[in-house]
Amino acid sequence: TDHSTAIVTTMAPGFETTVPVAANGSFELPDVPDGTHTLTASAPGYLSAELEGVVVAVGEVTVPATQLRAGDADGNGFVNINDITATVASFGAAVAGCVDALGRYVDVDCNGFVNINDITGTISNFGLGSPQPWASP
Repeated sequence: TDHSTAIVTTMAPGFETTVPVAANGSFELPDVPDGTHTLTASAPGYLSAELEGVVVAVGEVTVPATQLRAGDADGNGFVNINDITATVASFGAAVAGCVDALGRYVDVDCNGFVNINDITGTISNFGLGSPQPWASP
């Protein structure tokens, strides 16, 4: 999976920074002070995922793997009937960068065209809001 549009933000009292996620899903947060942080991962067309209570001390910190929930076609932070309608309206269309001709994120699995898998992915997340808990793949 290409994570090139994803970003990770870390926040702690008096500190906040955002970095891009590499194509392999990795990221580095330089100059992060010791303490307890909240990490948020986000990408266009996905609900953001949040992990609270990440303790940073000297050395590397391992963050659990996460899956962002796809299907937020209109980017409003919720998967609702508007997202399903946009996906259905683009059914069968070829898309570039997961986005249809109207700029809506409708190719949920980002395989280059909108099909039943995208509609199913959107429906399975119907009603969800952002942020969603981080989950292991």
